[in-house]
Amino acid sequence: MQRFYGGDPDGWLNLPLRWLRAYQAMYGPLQAEEALLGAQIGMAADSNIDHRKRQKVLDGWRRQVDGSTRKPKAKREPLSREEFERMMQSLGMVSRG
Repeated sequence: MQRFYGGDPDGWLNLPLRWLRAYQAMYGPLQAEEALLGAQIGMAADSNIDHRKRQKVLDGWRRQVDGSTRKPKAKREPLSREEFERMMQSLGMVSRG
């Protein structure tokens, strides 16, 4: 746990038990997060991986570096005329006659 949270061994030995249990509870998720990061690093470095998948990983890291937690909005295809008319009718904005 010292690897993730820092501190010195003496500090860990004198830590209140409830804090130690809380840190211990998070140890598994921290290890999993580290393993996923390792997999992402390998994927980003592998030239055989589809460039879009690799770019998605790199974009996520760039957002973290920039401090942005939001993903960019997905681009949507414009509605066809028929889809638009059905949507407007379902909203009651166009008469059905």
